[in-house]
Amino acid sequence: MKRGVKEGCRGASQTPWEGGLYKLRMVFKDDYPSTPPKCKFEPPLFHPNVYPSGTVCLSLLDEEKDWRPAITIKQILLGVQDLLNEPNVKDPAQAEAYTIYCQNALEYETANYSGFPGETDGVKFTKKTRKGAYFVFSAMGKVNVACPPPCLFK
Repeated sequence: MKRGVKEGCRGASQTPWEGGLYKLRMVFKDDYPSTPPKCKFEPPLFHPNVYPSGTVCLSLLDEEKDWRPAITIKQILLGVQDLLNEPNVKDPAQAEAYTIYCQNALEYETANYSGFPGETDGVKFTKKTRKGAYFVFSAMGKVNVACPPPCLFK
């Protein structure tokens, strides 16, 4: 049986990601934590390490690479956050985003990607979600963690 958790990824101020809020679904199999969860942006992001399906390409989420059962959900989210901030050009998942990022980083940062305005499942999507994203995720409607935490939690 698979279990899923939805998270919202909000872009931090003064970054190209500012104002964005994107949904990330984590799907856990019954044998978790022996196997990593699958992480998928819904809808997909334009990013060198996000497959066109929205699935995140991150060694931390690959049991044949860096996955270990001791890795926490918070560490996974921080890993995804780091990946959004610093794409891994050695492991591309999306050809167009990879090519633009490698050929002209400024164009990648300023391009008008096909954002997702509107609401889906109560989560607003805007055109920009880039560097400095932070995550607030909930399971069964309850806030569990924020990375970095809002000032209220500091």
